[in-house]
Amino acid sequence: MIKQLVWASASAALLINSAGYAQSGGPSNDSFKAKDLYVACNLPPDPKSPDDTAELICDSFIRGLTDGLFMMKSFTDAQKAGCLPSDGALSIAEARAEFEAFFLKHQDMADNSAGLVAVAGIMLAHPC
Repeated sequence: MIKQLVWASASAALLINSAGYAQSGGPSNDSFKAKDLYVACNLPPDPKSPDDTAELICDSFIRGLTDGLFMMKSFTDAQKAGCLPSDGALSIAEARAEFEAFFLKHQDMADNSAGLVAVAGIMLAHPC
């Protein structure tokens, strides 16, 4: 099951993140722009706030990408491909719903990497 999840997770991460760029031949119309990520990653810490939201946004986004790259390599090494829609990236709402449904059925995976479990849920929702 873990091998299947790793396989499923890898291609989903790559396809979700790159589909908008590939389909349009250029930048996607995503609302979270590269300049926004740069700002979040470079804001000085706020000593008055115990909760550094900008750093959390930066770290979470980068963690998701590194999980996706790991999964992409795993799929490439296993010579597997996913079956996500080819006409564009999944919506955030759809991907979120697929993760949540998977998580509720596999709560034993609660202490695993969030990115890897989310990608597994998304990929397994789109079988070939």
